[in-house]
Amino acid sequence: MALSVAFLTAFWMELSSANLQEKLFWNDLECIVNVTLPPLFLLYTYTFLGWKAMIQPKNLPLLFIVPALMLAPGASWRRWTTAS
Repeated sequence: MALSVAFLTAFWMELSSANLQEKLFWNDLECIVNVTLPPLFLLYTYTFLGWKAMIQPKNLPLLFIVPALMLAPGASWRRWTTAS
């Protein structure tokens, strides 16, 4: 829920920004939230369903491999895939 609020806040701040530099800053924050939200929601779902076997320390890094690659410092694709 907190990440949804963070996304909405970043989205509205991006819309109300006056210059391009501010828009890109808020867009980067949106990207961080968009990438981390699905694995965290999956963890929430596993907890809700009682699937404790899926939430083990050895499985947690596997959930965050794709978000880590998407947010890697060398991931220059973010600049040309975002609409703003």
